[in-house]
Amino acid sequence: MEDEFALWRSLEEITVTQAAYLWCGLEPPETPHVIEANSPETWHIKPQIVHMILGKLNKAIDVGELRLSKSSQPDFKLMSIRSDGSRTYKNPTRYVTIEDLKRFAVAMGEEPKFLFPIPEKMTDTRNDNDQRSGKESISSDTIRKKRFPNIVAEIKTGQNIRWGNLEITFLHDEEFLVQWDEDHTERRFNNAGFEDRRNGRPVQSWTTLCKAASRSGEMPFTRENHVQIEKIAQDLNEKLSTLFPDIPENPIKLFKKDYLYKPAFQVRSSL
Repeated sequence: MEDEFALWRSLEEITVTQAAYLWCGLEPPETPHVIEANSPETWHIKPQIVHMILGKLNKAIDVGELRLSKSSQPDFKLMSIRSDGSRTYKNPTRYVTIEDLKRFAVAMGEEPKFLFPIPEKMTDTRNDNDQRSGKESISSDTIRKKRFPNIVAEIKTGQNIRWGNLEITFLHDEEFLVQWDEDHTERRFNNAGFEDRRNGRPVQSWTTLCKAASRSGEMPFTRENHVQIEKIAQDLNEKLSTLFPDIPENPIKLFKKDYLYKPAFQVRSSL
């Protein structure tokens, strides 16, 4: 079967508008989008689903979940002034790389066809051998998890922020809010690197921290469970350091005399 999106996927970067069309399985229009400043009704009309995806991509860029490439032109560009005083502008052009789009899609649990073509032999239907052997077919979700283990939507705090400047609030069992200085963002366990790819559920370190949030994140241990809690602390250090790449130190500290591990950031629960 011919791959209609192979050419697009071979590009290093595309515009956000092109990405929105391709995300929906549509070919992007060839003409550039022009905005009539005084006539909103003449704006280029896109299918509603494209508008929805475009809004989601732009929001992800605004909150730092999807990065702009260096080719982006953030400002509106004046094209012409007509005799009636109306002005014509060219849209601000936002570019994103194909690789960043892949990471974002996986973090959102989606697999648009233009980014993740599934080979014919790996489709959900059973082949002849599977039918004879009674084996279950391989689902696209299984393929995605094997190819893309725990893609993380990194949180960029800046080099001046340390763990002590962060406050993490668990909004519910699967999502937390992160606040620092004047900024904030939210993450679900699956785009924060805490998904068990075998079953799609949160890993033990996430659930442990979530439960510990009601007691300021303290994770006490005994002689009997010390090894288990130590492994959880190590996993939290690894995953949180990946989620917050700008902060160099380990976030989970050992207080040996008190027989507990505790985060260097503030953590609480709104459950």
